[in-house]
Amino acid sequence: MRRWCSWLSALLASVVLCVSADAGSDSSLVVSWSEKCPSTKHIMVDLSVDGSRVYRQAIPICLTELNSLPGSRMSTTLQTELSHFGEPRLIPLEVDFWEASADPDALILGVSFASKDRVWLNTLHVAFSDRPATTELAPGVSLKSYPWVSAKPPNKSLERTRER
Repeated sequence: MRRWCSWLSALLASVVLCVSADAGSDSSLVVSWSEKCPSTKHIMVDLSVDGSRVYRQAIPICLTELNSLPGSRMSTTLQTELSHFGEPRLIPLEVDFWEASADPDALILGVSFASKDRVWLNTLHVAFSDRPATTELAPGVSLKSYPWVSAKPPNKSLERTRER
């Protein structure tokens, strides 16, 4: 019995050491959104309302350590004939996009629609770096994202995106 307990203790200690070693590995890299990304890779974002694209923007992305680059944002104003979120008709809505979080293969976009007095929708969209994704935000309102490569040369202002 004593031998079995010693063997079990040694096994548990080696498991703890392996888990600790994995925590410091390069698997902590995530997709980040920054104008400083030294790559031509982007995620294209298309916002459509009632079947028409009303906003399109390319988001520059690269792999970095989590929170190693400052957060990015973009916004546009949307005004439609119909109410989609319960807002009064013809009221302009400020649409904001920001980096809410990140994963090794996706950027989690925060998306909000707000008038000057109220937020009508605040949600998330998972924008994958290697495949398209679509989120229906409300009936008639959808957000689509997909990988896109720019023809322009990459930004060289950020030589390294993480410490070695």
